[in-house]
Parts: sequence; C-alpha cells; structure tokens
Amino acid sequence: MFGDTINDTATGCYGSNLNHVTRFLFCVAVLCACSCNIPADRLLQQSESLIRHSPDSAIRMLQKIRHPEDLAARRRMIYYRMLSELSYRKGSYRKADSLIHISLSITANDSVERYKCLFLAGMIHYRKGEPGKALDCFTGAGFFLTDKDNAYRHRLYGWTGHCLHMEGEYGKAVAAHQTAAAYALQTDSASVCYNYWDIALVYRSAGKLDSALYYYRKALLAMRSGHRESLSKLYNEMSEMFMERDNFHHALLYADSSLTHKRSRNETALYHLTKARIFMALNMSDSVAHYIKIAAQNPDQYVATAAYAYLMQYEKETGRYENAYWALQNTELHTERIQSRIQSDILVQKFEEERLKNENNLLKLAKREREIYLLVMGIISLCIFVLWFILYALNRKKRLIVQHRQEEQKLADQTMLMEQKNMLLKKEHELSLLREKAASLRETIFKKMSVSQKIPSLDNSISTSNGINKRITLSEKDWDELIQTVEEAYGGFVVRLLQQAPLLTKNDIGFCCLVKIKVNMKDLSDIYCISKAGITKRKIRMKKEKFKIAADNVTLDDFLQTL
Repeated sequence: MFGDTINDTATGCYGSNLNHVTRFLFCVAVLCACSCNIPADRLLQQSESLIRHSPDSAIRMLQKIRHPEDLAARRRMIYYRMLSELSYRKGSYRKADSLIHISLSITANDSVERYKCLFLAGMIHYRKGEPGKALDCFTGAGFFLTDKDNAYRHRLYGWTGHCLHMEGEYGKAVAAHQTAAAYALQTDSASVCYNYWDIALVYRSAGKLDSALYYYRKALLAMRSGHRESLSKLYNEMSEMFMERDNFHHALLYADSSLTHKRSRNETALYHLTKARIFMALNMSDSVAHYIKIAAQNPDQYVATAAYAYLMQYEKETGRYENAYWALQNTELHTERIQSRIQSDILVQKFEEERLKNENNLLKLAKREREIYLLVMGIISLCIFVLWFILYALNRKKRLIVQHRQEEQKLADQTMLMEQKNMLLKKEHELSLLREKAASLRETIFKKMSVSQKIPSLDNSISTSNGINKRITLSEKDWDELIQTVEEAYGGFVVRLLQQAPLLTKNDIGFCCLVKIKVNMKDLSDIYCISKAGITKRKIRMKKEKFKIAADNVTLDDFLQTL
C-alpha cells in the first residue's frame, strides 16, 4: 500500500508537470495568433481606396501593417501589389518591378488579384520600354478573367494594343484597340473615344493617314465636351496630321481649336509652336516670328529650346543671319540648361538607385533577421516538444507500471476471493452435512418422545384409519416433554419465541413447537379438535397479533422455520 501511494504521488507530479507544459504550449500558440495584425483587412481596403487620389495617405496606411510577412497569402499578395503600384505612380519603375515580382511569387487562390498583379507588371514593363515582357504579362492576365469581366478586358486589350504599337505590329495593334472599343461600348461608352484615338495613332504611325483621320473624327464625335485637355490634344494631333498632308488651311483651323481648349501654359506654348510651323510652311514670316517668340517665353526649357531652334532655322532660311545668330545663342543657352538639368536628373536617378539598393539591403537584413527569429523559435519549439515528449513518456511509463500493479493486485484479489468462495462452499457443504445429521438426530429424538407415538405425522407406524378424523389427546406431561425436547433440539427455540412475542401462553408455545417440528394440518386439527380452516385462521391470527407480522407473503410456518 505504501509503494502504491508513492507511485500515485509520482504520477500526480508528472501529470502536474505535463499540465504546465501543455498550458505553456497553449500560451505560445495564443501569442503567435495574437501576433497577426488584426485590422490588416481594413488597412488594405483603406489603402486601396486612397491609391489613386492620395498615394501618401495610402503609404501611411500600409506602414501601419508592421509584420506583412505574417499575413495570409492573399493579403500579402495585395500588400506587395499596392506597394508596387504606389512606386509605379511615383515613377520608381525598378522598385515597382521588384515589388510586383514578390507579389507574383506568392501562391493564393484569387484569380482577380492575380490578374491585377500581372496587369500591373505589364504596365511597369511598358513604362520601362519592354513591350515584349509587357505583352507576356497581359497575355497571362487574360487567363484569369471570366466572361463577365468586361471592364477588365477593356483595359487589358487597350494596353495590349499599346505594346503591339510599340513593337511595330500595327495590324494586331488595331485589332486589339478595336476589341477594347467593343468592350468599352458594353461597359463605359464615354471611354470609347480614347480607343478610337489609339487606333488613329496606330494608323498614323503606319502611314495610313486617311484611316487615321477617320478614327480621329470618330474620337472627336465620341468625346464629351467637358474633356477640355483631351480635346485640345486631339485637335493638336489632327492639326499636325493635316500639316503632314500639306493641308495648312485645316491644320490652322484645328490648331486654333486646340488653342481654345488649352489648360496649362506649357500646352499653350506647344500649340503656338504648331501654329508657327503652319505659318512657316505658308511663308508668313511675321506670324512665324510672333508665335515662336510667344512660345520661347515659356519657362519650360524644352519648349523654349525648340522654339529658338525653329526661329534660328527660319531666320537662316530667310537670310537674316544676325537674328539667326542670336536665336542660335539662345538655343545653346537653353540647351546648356537642359544638359545641366539632365545631369541633375541623372544624379537624382543615381541617388534613387543607391537608395533603392540600401532599401533592398535593409529588406534582405530584415528577411534574414526574420529567418533567424523563425529558426530560433523553431529550435525552442522543438526543445519544448522534446521536453514534453520526455515527460509524456515518463508519465506513460509510470501509468503503465501503476496499471500493471493494479492488475496484479486485482488478480491476487480475485484469487483470494476464489479461495474464500471455495472455502465457503466447503463450509456450506460441511454445514449441510451437519444439518442433515442434526435433522436425523432430531428425528431420532422426536421418535423417542412418548408424544410422538400419539401423532401420526411423527410416527409412520401409526395408521390414519382411512382419513377419518380421530382425536389426539395430549396430557400436560406430553406438552412439557414436547416443549422441552424442541427447546433442546433447536438450541433455545422457546427463548427466541418469547423474545419475539413475550405475551405468548404455554398453549401458544406448544402450538408453535408443533408447527416447528412440521406436524401436518390433519394432526393439528385432531389435537385441537377443530377443522383445518380453524388451524389456518389460528396461524394467521397468531402471526399478526402475537408476532406483529403484517406481510402477506410471510406465513407463520416460514417465520418459525427461520427462527
């Protein structure tokens, strides 16, 4: 028992340690779950809505997601795609390219998001002057669209046409823009004018000016009056195309229309240059000088340089070499400014490249730190698991030992119980033998009584005279002998009777003794000279009145036999 107590105590200690380890693992799991950024979905949605009109606010929203590597696959794809789009909108195409490749490397079951990533990748390649790669991206993006995504298909075919135009595939470019126009008529009829405009540009590049003019006019008819800037550019392009065809009258009309829809000062200068070129072709020197001087006063160095270059050429052709010389000097001055600006832009670009390299290095360092962190956490988790497994194995071994000992104890108890049952059966057999001997002795004793010779049920040698009732008379001596013999044969029977019913009379005790030695109803009837029914009533009355036995299923005979 003492050993079992020690084992139980040890088992309890190991069980307690196991519970502590389990709780620790649960806490680690909860902390890992809590480490995920709960409002990530909301931040991503807000950033998506701010990208177009407020990119700085969108960047601040994305910066609130502190651990993007912990996001689910789809959320990480959206996160890096939006970072790439923000870099694309700021002109950092290399950074945008690297970020969109990270987004595309993530596997997520979201066809719309996969389309957006591939489409953005195509736009980035297009801006980098890589139309072949852009076409591959646009083609791949088309596989993720369904028949109902007409708005997406409109944009996709439009930019596919731009890439084909850049590669010189004019026929395919026209077909792509026509398909885009068909989708525009189904989704956004207001944008179909730009598709017609794109077709006109393709035909113009292919040298098919009649077809270009046809689609320019279709674009002009489809364009809304509120698009002043687009109308101005469209009129300007039509003016230049008429100049290419030497139709200066229409070129001048469209140039004037372009000027009426001007928006910025730079655009006005460009339109003045266009008009100057028209008047130059018409040999209207005063108008040429007027419009070129107006264009040269523009603060944009490129526009001013082009204006002075036209002025120098015109003055040279007209023989005014002094004016041509001063125009050349101004051209060189503005060219030097442009070169200085270009060098400044180159330095800025180099600075941006170095900054991008530093950011990439920081990202690599952060990635390596995350990998080290994950490795350390993995090692710690492995150690915890090994410790838990050792404790579990020890606890299981202890449980098996305790269980084995319990089974051995149970088997020993069963063996002991079987031995006790066998001993009890043996004793019961001996007791039954003793009872048989006692019954035979009692029978011998009862037969030796003088009263037994008067009662036929006790002496088989007495005949019953063919069932005729014959009175049996017992003397006072017979009654005393009967009571004395039953008292001795059943070991204090009379004493137990009086303990159960102290008010019993001698006559009642004698009746009980006759019932105890199993005198039959006929002999009892002959002894008391009453009928068998009377004997039965007496038994019932004695059971209830003397012994206070109310149960109907217990007879006086049963009660006395057990007493």
